[in-house]
This record gives sequence, structure tokens and C-alpha cells, in this order.
Amino acid sequence: MVIYNLNKNFIDSCRRFSGRIAIEAKKDGRLERITYKDLYKRVNSLAFFLSSLGVRKSDRIAIILENRPEWPVIFFAVSFTGAIAVPIAPSSPHKDISLILSDSGARFAFIPEDNKELREFLKSCKGIEKILTVPLSGMEETGKICEPVSIEQDDLAVLLYTSGTTEAPKGVMLTHKNLCANFHSIEKEKLFSKKDSMLSILPLFHSYALMTTLIVPVFSGLKIIYVAADWPERLGEYVKSSGSSILIGVPQVFSMMHARITRKIQELPGLLKPFKKILIKIGLGSRMRLFVSGGAKLDETVCRDFLKLGIKILEGYGLTETSPVVSINPFRKPRPGSCGMAVDGVEVKIFDKDKDGIGEIAVKGPNIMKGYYRDDAKTKSVFRDGWFLTGDLGYLDEEGYIHINGRSKEVIVLSSGKNIYPEEVERHYLKDPGIKEMCVMGVIKQKGAGNIEALHAVILPDDEYLKGFSQEEARRVFTKKLEASGKDLPSHKRITGFTIIKEKLGRTALGKIKRYEVQKKYMPLIMDEEKKRQRILTQEEEALMKTDIARKVIACLKEGLEINDEINLNDNIQFDLGADSLGMVGLVSAIEKNFNIELDEDIMQQNISTVKDLILRVKELTSQTT
Repeated sequence: MVIYNLNKNFIDSCRRFSGRIAIEAKKDGRLERITYKDLYKRVNSLAFFLSSLGVRKSDRIAIILENRPEWPVIFFAVSFTGAIAVPIAPSSPHKDISLILSDSGARFAFIPEDNKELREFLKSCKGIEKILTVPLSGMEETGKICEPVSIEQDDLAVLLYTSGTTEAPKGVMLTHKNLCANFHSIEKEKLFSKKDSMLSILPLFHSYALMTTLIVPVFSGLKIIYVAADWPERLGEYVKSSGSSILIGVPQVFSMMHARITRKIQELPGLLKPFKKILIKIGLGSRMRLFVSGGAKLDETVCRDFLKLGIKILEGYGLTETSPVVSINPFRKPRPGSCGMAVDGVEVKIFDKDKDGIGEIAVKGPNIMKGYYRDDAKTKSVFRDGWFLTGDLGYLDEEGYIHINGRSKEVIVLSSGKNIYPEEVERHYLKDPGIKEMCVMGVIKQKGAGNIEALHAVILPDDEYLKGFSQEEARRVFTKKLEASGKDLPSHKRITGFTIIKEKLGRTALGKIKRYEVQKKYMPLIMDEEKKRQRILTQEEEALMKTDIARKVIACLKEGLEINDEINLNDNIQFDLGADSLGMVGLVSAIEKNFNIELDEDIMQQNISTVKDLILRVKELTSQTT
């Protein structure tokens, strides 16, 4: 029987697994272990303490904490009182914290004891009546009994503010039914058992981590292991030393692990390479048996390589609004490149399919949110005929596996009518080790009648590639890099302009680029760069430009690419002149007509990248026909 009540599920779990370790963490240099029996006592005592402070049903309580053993104690204690948890990233800018506190109407807030700056800031926030610091000194061992308040399945349990990639955060209302239904759907996948221990590294203020690394393990009797904040640098060490059997992460985590493992395999002596599977297993620890990836699209190569090494990795998919898990790859039949099949009780449908079967992914089930907090219009806009519209574009294959192409709001539509999914383009170019981060956006050409005609990339280079380079030299280096990578892509997916930046891109808690922020910040700079670009010719270039062939080629370039400015022989046709796939077709057609020659439409495949390259190629072909 499915119980749509967090408190009842928690109490049942603590009774069934009373003697088992629920939480493990190092505290003051020694290992602290909390059994399920002790966890129940701490939750009960803290709930009594909160009630004594005046916390009542439906009150909003902010949890502004990094991962730590107190997090599950606070979360379930808040639930016991019937209050609503409002998880917030402690690293958020104060203005964002203030906005969430104000919008949610939170009366109480839990914060780290050592974050004095946050404490002082909260004192100035209207509505906050009590600031509670963690560790919970004197709060959790009162010995008083606090029976959970009466809960209905549609009562709110959590108010989660999404940190979206295309718009400002919005409050997602998740009920006891939403969260419990999602747990039961995941439970039926039979991925976890009470014998497992899970390393908790994802931020619990995000729905993905809240469900998969707190609610699921607690309700399943698993041991949750908390590690220090330096886990990104010491993940391999923590995985092995903790004896964990399950690691749930985001693609960035597994890409990092993949790079390290690949490097270690390459460093193995020839005699040991046949034993790489065994050695990698030893390196991960004898108990590690399962990786689960979510939050963003997992690189297919990473997935395949792990599976080949005998490391089981399963990719899933979900959103905050779906509590969050929609799908997961089956344990016995994972399909790299897909995010699996819908979990039990959840339906998936594709709306508004194009000729390739790609459309908007819609979801229906008991896990779908109650709505957006205080925003009925926004809530109505994301539902159609009872289906929640995810905003993600994708398709279902013949066996029901879900494949994601990108976000509908992030799709770039070229003037040629072709759709570009920026994440797909970014994944391709990011294979170059010189590019640390990249965000691809559409640049609107003024003469394009409002249509997006070119792909522009904002690039954060790896520090090593900038040493000793001037700004112009760095640009030349990355022009060559992007040209080389672009040859492996269809012409319409190639980047036609780029801007080098020095700051990291803004990202969500799970590592997704906040595209609306990047565009807002850098688009004025991009447009200004285009206006200021000067093309000064040397005497030698001017002489070449005066030849009949050069004049005709320049005329074709100006006509085909709608350019009025002066053109330089060293201008890159793709990056400096902004030629997209449609422009290339017109350019090639004009040159063939004017010179009576045949020129491959994909001129980049012929190592033609600059105006000079094009002129010399046309000169060569015309000499062959005379």
C-alpha cells in the first residue's frame, strides 16, 4: 500500500531499520554514526523544540545549509510539525536569498553557526523571527515526545525555488503525495537495498539530491555518508575509503572521474593493461557497484566507456516540477545516449512532433507539482489537457527510451529554418582541452529581418592556453581551434563568431549554464565587438585585392553575406564575416556563376577558411579551366 505521507514513511523506516546505521560522517576527526533509532529520536526532539518556538502547520522554514548530518534531522523535524521546508543554497547572493525568503514568507531559518555574515544579513530580512544555528546544540536531545501533526496527501511538504537556465527562479510547490509517489516509483526499479551505502555529494537544496540522496535512502534503510566540502578534489579517495556502494551525481562528476580513470589506464605498464577492469574496481573500492547520473545530459562516450570497464552507470531524467524523477535507464538494459524509460506510475508523451519525431516532452503522474507558488498564470501555462509540459525537447525510441535534444526555450532557429540545440554544439567543441567553458547563443544580424543567422560562442579558455598570449594572439589561436573542431560538424552547426572571457559562466546548483544571465551580460559586448571590428589592409593585400579575381570574389562575398563594410584578405569567412550554412550556399552559387567553375558547397572541408584562401582557390580553379 502506497502511503502519501512523509512522516509515516519516515517512522515506518526508523522502526524497520532501527539498529542499522542511517548516517555516517567525520566530526572533529572521528567517525560519527547515527542509527535509524537515534535519527528518529533526534527528529522527534527537534520537532518538539520547533513547536515550543511557535512553529505551526504550513509555516515556512528556510534551510540554508550545505550537506551535513543535521540536514535530514531538520528536514524531517520540519515535516513532523506540518511546516513547509524552503531549502536555499547558502552560497546564493544575498539578494536572491532575500527574494526567496520574502516570496515564501519564511518565519524561521536554519544556518551554519560559523556563517556570521549570513546571520547578520538575515537579521535585516523582514519576516524572519528566529535564526537557528547548526550544529543543533541543545535542540535535538530534549527527550520530549512530539507526535507528527495530521497531514493530508495534498499538503505542501517543500517549496523549492528553481534556479533556471532561461528565466528567474520560481517557487515549485511539492506535496507529501508528490514526494512519496516519486519514492515509490523509484523503489520499484529495485536499484537500491538496505545493504547499500550512499555517498552524499549533491546539494540537498536541489530536488534531485533531496529525493535520491535523502528521501530514497532513508525510506529504503540505506546508510548515507557525508564527506567534507573538498570532495571534488578528493572524490576518488572518499569513494574508496567510505566503502560506499552507490554514487549519485551529475555529468560533470562522472566526466571528471572518466578523465582521471582514462589517464590512469594510459599510464599503466603494458603488462598490466589487460587487467585494467580489476585495477579500476580496486581503485573505486570493493563495494562500489552503481553510478547514477542526472541533472543534465550525460556524455554518451563517458557512459559507454564506464560500461565497457564493467562500471554500471545509469542515466536518468527529471525536473523539480516532477519531484523530480521521470525516468531512469533499466539496470539490466541501459541504453547510452538515452535517459531511460519512465518510472512506474509516470507517463511520458511527446507533443507537437516535427518530421523527425522530436517535440516537447510532457509528463503525467502523481509526482507532478501542485503548481508554482503564488503564480496561477505561470502554472496554467505549463499544463495542457492534464499533461505537464517540461520545456524539454526530445523523442521516444521504438522501445520507449527517452532521448533529450535540448530545452525548447534554448533552441536557436537559424534564418535557414534549421534548429540548433546549443548543448549539443557545446559538447562537441568542449572536447578541445583548451576550452574550459562555453556557452553558444544566437546572434541576430541587423539585416536579417530579426532572424538569428549565426552561432556565437562565449568561451572561457583553460588558463594554460592564455599564458604569454596577447588578446589578438589568443583570438588567432582559438580561431584555428574552432575551425578544426567545426570541420566535423554540418556547416549549420558550426560556430561563426566567438568572444573570449575571463570569468566563469553562471551556473545552476547542478552545473547547468544560466543562459539568460550569460546572454544578458555578454550580448552588448558581442554586438559592440562586431561594430568596432576594423579591417585595415596592408599594401600587399591592397595589390592583391585590385586583381579581377579578387574583386569578383569580394563582390560575391558582399552580395552573398550582405556585407557593406570593407573586407580584409585575412578575414575568416566563418568567424569574421559571420557566414552561416545558408550564406555559404549563396556564396558558392555566386562564385560558380561568376567564374564558371565548380566549388564544393562545404568549402571548409577544402581548408578554405579566410578570404585569401577562397581567392587563391578560385584562382587555381579558373586557371585549370583556361
